[in-house]
Amino acid sequence: MFRIEHAPRPVAFLLLAFDTTGREMGRLPSRYNYLADCIEHGYSFTGKVIASSLDPFVSVIIDVTPHEPAS
Repeated sequence: MFRIEHAPRPVAFLLLAFDTTGREMGRLPSRYNYLADCIEHGYSFTGKVIASSLDPFVSVIIDVTPHEPAS
């Protein structure tokens, strides 16, 4: 399980995935930057890793679940 958040300032435009212990797993590709606007509007995102690879480069495939803002 992981969660997605803005990176700490001064690079808050980056989106990061964190595991359940709070350790950074990595950055999301820029094609997912639209999620930043959703986060600003109260949505949150969690998910799970469904595949990973070390060859020819490190990559992780994730399954993301959106959560609506709390009322």
